[in-house]
Amino acid sequence: MVQLKDHIPQLLDDLCRTLEDAFNQEVKDRARWRAAMHGQIRWEERYDISQLVREISDLRTVLIGHLSQFQDARITNFNGELGLFAMVVLHAFLDRVIRISVEQFIATSNTTGRPG
Repeated sequence: MVQLKDHIPQLLDDLCRTLEDAFNQEVKDRARWRAAMHGQIRWEERYDISQLVREISDLRTVLIGHLSQFQDARITNFNGELGLFAMVVLHAFLDRVIRISVEQFIATSNTTGRPG
């Protein structure tokens, strides 16, 4: 989880921007690029694919816990449509991060010859 810490600020920034404007193509493109770089960096650090997926899954677990605490602490109706929207965006965002990171990881390993 130490290595992921280096990427957390960028990933969280992208997630926040996505929550603010989930349909903004520029935000999606920036997040796509960062996810691809994440996959390439992890390949260079000699991760295997399961480690790459696990670290994003761990981040998902932490973020869901924080979102749940936020929902419980809110006086307004965040548990309704707004809370559901935030949860859907969170999961979709992290699913894309995993998919794009793995795709880049595989593409990098295919061009350099080292097995992924």
